[in-house]
Amino acid sequence: MRLIIKKTLPFVVAVAVLFAVAPTASAEILVVDPEETATFTLEFSGVTAIEGTIEFSNPSIISNIQYDRTDNGMKGRVENGTIFLYTDGQEGVDGKIDVTITIYSAAPKGSTCNITFQYATTEPGSNTPGPVRNVTYTVTVRTNEQATTPPTTESKPTTPTTTQPTNPKVDVSALQEQIRIAQSLTYYDYTKTSWAAVEQAVQSGTLTLSSDDQAEVDQAAQAIKDAIQKLVRVDYSRLQAALDSVGDMDKHEDLTAIWSRFIAALQNARVQRTSGDQAAVDKATRELLASKDELQKALEDMGDLITVEKEVPVEVEPSYDFCNITGHTVRLIVMIASLALNGVLIGLIVYYFLKKRSNQKDKTPLVEYDIADDEAEMELNDEVEIL
Repeated sequence: MRLIIKKTLPFVVAVAVLFAVAPTASAEILVVDPEETATFTLEFSGVTAIEGTIEFSNPSIISNIQYDRTDNGMKGRVENGTIFLYTDGQEGVDGKIDVTITIYSAAPKGSTCNITFQYATTEPGSNTPGPVRNVTYTVTVRTNEQATTPPTTESKPTTPTTTQPTNPKVDVSALQEQIRIAQSLTYYDYTKTSWAAVEQAVQSGTLTLSSDDQAEVDQAAQAIKDAIQKLVRVDYSRLQAALDSVGDMDKHEDLTAIWSRFIAALQNARVQRTSGDQAAVDKATRELLASKDELQKALEDMGDLITVEKEVPVEVEPSYDFCNITGHTVRLIVMIASLALNGVLIGLIVYYFLKKRSNQKDKTPLVEYDIADDEAEMELNDEVEIL
């Protein structure tokens, strides 16, 4: 799992950077009828990767969106407003992305929707996406007064558009210069908060180009200049160092998909153990073995990129020399002496009790006793008393 996390880090970082907010340049305006479809094409040439988004400013008037791309061998996806295509090799390829929308039948007349391609391409020999480009189309639901204009699929590069002032006495050159400076900057070089202020000032300044009030025009130019001066740069140095440390691991970025297929096949195989369907069991077996082989091969390919250094403990045969240590010898002598003293003490205690018991015995010798002797002695005593 740690290998997968390290492998997918470059992809996650690149997509997160590219999906930030960028200024939108105006492009062609298309007029369509309700329930009518319109197709927009983004073409690219000689690239090894293209990443970005497709945004819709008013999706409520769209009933259906379809994404198509040229089958040029690039891996990845174009779906749900996300563009992520890449090649495994170093050669650049050509291709195009088509987005077809269908206008909702109840879409209000005159309502509009901006379709914005915001993308960056990676050139052959580079691992870093180039500057972000924007191409925007505006779709307007036809009104009764509008003439029929067939939709077009031609993709046009992003170019700044300016509106000439209606009053020739108003000098908008300073405002145009500030707008040009702002549009020459790369949005992801700065924090989102500080860039949002520049974007807002440019949008207001673009609208002010048609003003006949010189003070308003000058104020708009100053607002853009102030916003640019307050831009805060983002420090990508440590992030770039982390990306560089990953090395060639990004070439295995499809390992996540391989692992997902293996898990799905494993889960399905467990389910089929009680399915009672021989055809499903055989299919699950083939899919599990195939996904296992695919995963093993991918891990083997990655093995030469990662070297794990780990100290392996070495088992050593025990040595009994430690018993000759002085401390151990002293303890042994003390233990033997203690046992000897305890033995002597116990012997003395036993001898004492045996001796005491022997002294308490009555050693008076037994004599023969005859009661007649006592009677004779008593008679003799009586005679003595009488005398």
